[in-house]
Amino acid sequence: MDRTAFFAALRRRTSGVFGTSLSQSQVDGINGILDAFATHGDGRDKTLAYALATAYHETGARMVPVREGFAKDDVSARRIVAKREYGQPAGKYGHVFYGRGQVQLTWLKNCDASSKDAGYDLVAYPDKMLDPVIDARVMIKGLLDGRWNGAGKGIAPTCP
Repeated sequence: MDRTAFFAALRRRTSGVFGTSLSQSQVDGINGILDAFATHGDGRDKTLAYALATAYHETGARMVPVREGFAKDDVSARRIVAKREYGQPAGKYGHVFYGRGQVQLTWLKNCDASSKDAGYDLVAYPDKMLDPVIDARVMIKGLLDGRWNGAGKGIAPTCP
């Protein structure tokens, strides 16, 4: 992919995505997704578009890993999710598994299922999903295998 042309297209007023500018953190976040897709993706434009759209939606167009509710710290995020089912401490470490990252990974079971792809024990260290390299890799692999959609069906490689 010609990244110069890609970013120029994103900055066009007619793109309807970011207006005419991108912050450096948005560029860095998008580059992280592109890098993860190059090493862990399936090579299909539709899959890449899905990953970018997921990050755009889940991060409020920030394109970098965030805590749920765009909280600045763990205490604030816990307060935001306190009344939700996943808002209570769980597991042997007592973490609250609120959304983290560009994909907003939630729930202890999802952190456990994604630990291998992260290369870290996300049950013990859920904030590793705030690392852009780890987050992008987990997001790409999870979108491909469908681990979060309830049906366990990822993006079908035979889709046109």
